[in-house]
Amino acid sequence: MSQFLLHFSHRHHHIVQFARYVSIGGIMLVLNLLLVWIFVQFGGMHYLVASGIAFVLESVAAFFANRKYTFKSTTHFRHGYMKFITIAFYSFLAVLIITYGLVHFLAFHYVWARTFSTIVTGFIGYFLDMKITFRV
Repeated sequence: MSQFLLHFSHRHHHIVQFARYVSIGGIMLVLNLLLVWIFVQFGGMHYLVASGIAFVLESVAAFFANRKYTFKSTTHFRHGYMKFITIAFYSFLAVLIITYGLVHFLAFHYVWARTFSTIVTGFIGYFLDMKITFRV
Protein backbone atom coordinates (compact mmCIF):
# COMPACT_ATOMS: atom_id res chain seq x y z
CA MET A 1 0.00 0.00 0.00
CA SER A 2 2.82 2.44 0.81
CA GLN A 3 4.35 1.83 -2.65
CA PHE A 4 1.04 2.78 -4.22
CA LEU A 5 0.80 5.96 -2.16
CA LEU A 6 4.38 6.87 -3.00
CA HIS A 7 3.74 6.33 -6.71
CA PHE A 8 0.47 8.31 -6.52
CA SER A 9 2.18 11.15 -4.65
CA HIS A 10 4.99 11.31 -7.20
CA ARG A 11 2.54 11.31 -10.11
CA HIS A 12 0.37 13.95 -8.41
CA HIS A 13 3.45 16.15 -7.95
CA HIS A 14 4.23 16.03 -11.67
CA ILE A 15 0.63 16.73 -12.63
CA VAL A 16 0.56 19.79 -10.36
CA GLN A 17 3.96 20.90 -11.66
CA PHE A 18 2.85 20.55 -15.26
CA ALA A 19 -0.37 22.46 -14.50
CA ARG A 20 1.73 25.28 -13.04
CA TYR A 21 3.99 25.27 -16.09
CA VAL A 22 0.96 25.44 -18.38
CA SER A 23 -0.54 28.26 -16.28
CA ILE A 24 2.63 30.32 -16.49
CA GLY A 25 2.94 29.43 -20.15
CA GLY A 26 -0.62 30.61 -20.72
CA ILE A 27 0.03 33.91 -18.98
CA MET A 28 3.25 34.36 -20.96
CA LEU A 29 1.43 33.45 -24.18
CA VAL A 30 -1.20 36.12 -23.53
CA LEU A 31 1.53 38.63 -22.70
CA ASN A 32 3.49 37.64 -25.80
CA LEU A 33 0.48 37.81 -28.10
CA LEU A 34 -0.55 41.15 -26.66
CA LEU A 35 2.92 42.52 -27.24
CA VAL A 36 3.05 41.11 -30.78
CA TRP A 37 -0.35 42.61 -31.54
CA ILE A 38 0.63 46.02 -30.13
CA PHE A 39 3.91 46.02 -32.08
CA VAL A 40 2.17 45.02 -35.33
CA GLN A 41 -0.94 47.18 -34.99
CA PHE A 42 0.56 50.31 -33.46
CA GLY A 43 4.25 49.96 -34.23
CA GLY A 44 3.88 48.90 -37.83
CA MET A 45 6.32 46.03 -37.32
CA HIS A 46 6.42 42.81 -39.30
CA TYR A 47 4.86 40.03 -37.22
CA LEU A 48 8.13 38.04 -37.09
CA VAL A 49 10.13 41.03 -35.80
CA ALA A 50 7.36 41.76 -33.31
CA SER A 51 7.46 38.13 -32.18
CA GLY A 52 11.22 38.39 -31.60
CA ILE A 53 10.95 41.48 -29.43
CA ALA A 54 8.03 40.04 -27.47
CA PHE A 55 10.02 36.84 -26.92
CA VAL A 56 12.91 38.71 -25.34
CA LEU A 57 10.64 40.69 -23.05
CA GLU A 58 8.61 37.78 -21.76
CA SER A 59 11.46 35.28 -21.42
CA VAL A 60 12.92 36.91 -18.31
CA ALA A 61 9.53 36.94 -16.60
CA ALA A 62 8.96 33.32 -17.62
CA PHE A 63 12.30 32.21 -16.14
CA PHE A 64 11.62 33.78 -12.75
CA ALA A 65 8.03 32.55 -12.61
CA ASN A 66 9.00 28.99 -13.51
CA ARG A 67 11.96 28.98 -11.15
CA LYS A 68 9.86 30.10 -8.20
CA TYR A 69 6.36 28.83 -8.87
CA THR A 70 6.61 25.79 -11.16
CA PHE A 71 9.82 24.04 -10.22
CA LYS A 72 10.52 25.67 -6.83
CA SER A 73 14.18 25.65 -7.77
CA THR A 74 17.16 27.47 -6.34
CA THR A 75 18.94 27.49 -9.69
CA HIS A 76 21.20 30.52 -9.87
CA PHE A 77 19.95 33.15 -12.33
CA ARG A 78 23.00 33.38 -14.59
CA HIS A 79 23.58 29.65 -14.86
CA GLY A 80 19.90 28.71 -15.07
CA TYR A 81 18.89 31.55 -17.34
CA MET A 82 21.56 30.62 -19.89
CA LYS A 83 20.08 27.12 -20.14
CA PHE A 84 16.54 28.50 -20.09
CA ILE A 85 17.19 31.04 -22.82
CA THR A 86 18.99 28.47 -24.97
CA ILE A 87 16.02 26.10 -24.79
CA ALA A 88 13.67 29.03 -25.30
CA PHE A 89 15.68 30.27 -28.28
CA TYR A 90 15.46 26.95 -30.10
CA SER A 91 11.79 26.69 -29.18
CA PHE A 92 11.33 30.19 -30.54
CA LEU A 93 12.99 29.25 -33.82
CA ALA A 94 10.57 26.35 -34.09
CA VAL A 95 7.70 28.72 -33.28
CA LEU A 96 8.79 31.10 -36.05
CA ILE A 97 9.11 28.31 -38.61
CA ILE A 98 5.73 26.82 -37.69
CA THR A 99 4.11 30.28 -37.57
CA TYR A 100 5.57 31.22 -40.94
CA GLY A 101 4.40 27.99 -42.49
CA LEU A 102 0.88 28.31 -41.12
CA VAL A 103 0.56 31.96 -42.20
CA HIS A 104 2.10 31.68 -45.65
CA PHE A 105 1.10 28.20 -46.72
CA LEU A 106 -2.17 27.59 -44.87
CA ALA A 107 -3.45 31.20 -44.61
CA PHE A 108 -3.77 31.22 -40.81
CA HIS A 109 -4.07 34.59 -39.10
CA TYR A 110 -0.73 35.34 -37.42
CA VAL A 111 -2.24 35.31 -33.91
CA TRP A 112 -3.76 31.84 -34.38
CA ALA A 113 -0.61 30.54 -36.04
CA ARG A 114 1.50 31.88 -33.17
CA THR A 115 -0.84 30.37 -30.59
CA PHE A 116 -0.76 26.92 -32.21
CA SER A 117 3.01 26.94 -32.61
CA THR A 118 3.46 27.93 -28.96
CA ILE A 119 1.29 25.06 -27.75
CA VAL A 120 3.23 22.52 -29.82
CA THR A 121 6.64 23.71 -28.62
CA GLY A 122 5.43 24.23 -25.05
CA PHE A 123 5.17 20.52 -24.31
CA ILE A 124 8.75 19.93 -25.36
CA GLY A 125 9.93 22.97 -23.43
CA TYR A 126 8.41 21.66 -20.19
CA PHE A 127 10.41 18.46 -20.24
CA LEU A 128 13.62 20.20 -21.26
CA ASP A 129 13.26 22.87 -18.58
CA MET A 130 12.40 20.28 -15.96
CA LYS A 131 15.41 18.11 -16.70
CA ILE A 132 18.03 20.58 -17.94
CA THR A 133 17.29 24.09 -16.65
CA PHE A 134 15.85 23.44 -13.21
CA ARG A 135 17.04 19.83 -12.73
CA VAL A 136 14.02 18.49 -10.91
